[in-house]
Amino acid sequence: MNFINTHSHVFDKDFDHDREEVLQRAIDAGIARIILPDIDAAHRPMMLKLSKSHKPLCIPLIGIHPTSVKENYKHELTEFDKAVEEETPIGIGEIGIDLHWDTTFLKEQEEVFLHQMRYALAHDLPVVIHVREAFNEIFDILETLKSPQFKGIFHCFSGDYEQAQRVIDMGFYIGIGGVITFPKSGLDKLVENLPLERIVLETDDPWLTPRTCKAQRNEPAFVVAVAQKVAEVKRLPLEEIARITTENALRVFLNNRLID
Repeated sequence: MNFINTHSHVFDKDFDHDREEVLQRAIDAGIARIILPDIDAAHRPMMLKLSKSHKPLCIPLIGIHPTSVKENYKHELTEFDKAVEEETPIGIGEIGIDLHWDTTFLKEQEEVFLHQMRYALAHDLPVVIHVREAFNEIFDILETLKSPQFKGIFHCFSGDYEQAQRVIDMGFYIGIGGVITFPKSGLDKLVENLPLERIVLETDDPWLTPRTCKAQRNEPAFVVAVAQKVAEVKRLPLEEIARITTENALRVFLNNRLID
C-alpha cells in the first residue's frame, strides 16, 4: 500500500533532533509523497531546504498561513510573490482565514487570501485552504472569484455536512487528519456520509496526533492511523482507502508535476 500525506510540517523545529528517522519511518509505513504546506517567509527556507534534500518524497507548496498575517503582511506578500516566481510550486498553501485566536487582522487576512487565490487561479494551481471559525468569510471570498470550478483541499476540515457539501460542489477535496480519531469530534460521523472520492489524508504534524498512536508528537507516518480510522468508518479494507485517497491526491496535484 502507498499513501500520500497531503499536509505535514515535518520541517518544523520539533523535528530538528530526529527528522531523518521520522522520514524513514514514513517511508517504511508506505508514505510515497509528503506535501509540505508553507507558513511564511521565516519558515520557508527550511521547508525548501528539506524538499530539495529529500526529493521526491517531500514536495513543497508556497503560501502565507493566515496566523502569520500581521502588521508586516505587505512584506509577506512581497516575499510570496518572489517565492512563487523562483520556485514554480505545484500548489499554493497553506492559505486561508483563522479567527480562532485573533480577529485583529481579519481584513488583512482576507486581502492576503484573495491575493494568493488570484495567483493560483491565474496559474491553474491547486490551493490548500486553512479555515478556522471563518467558513462564511472564506465562502464569501470564493464567491467573488466566480470560478466555475476550484482545485484544491480544505485542510483539517472542521465544518458541518452542509459546509462540506458546499466545499465539494465548488470542486474541492476534504482533508481528513487525526481529529477523526478524537472521540467527541464528530468527524467520524461526517466522513461516514461523505463520498470517499472527495477525501484526502493528512497529519498536520507535529500537531493533532491520532488518539490511536501512543505518542505526544504527531509525525508523517501516522497518516496510516488516519486511514485505518477512515477504513473503520467506511467499512472498507485499508487497501481500498489507500488506493482511493492516493488517487484523489493525485487528482489534486498530478497536473502540477507531483509524480514523475
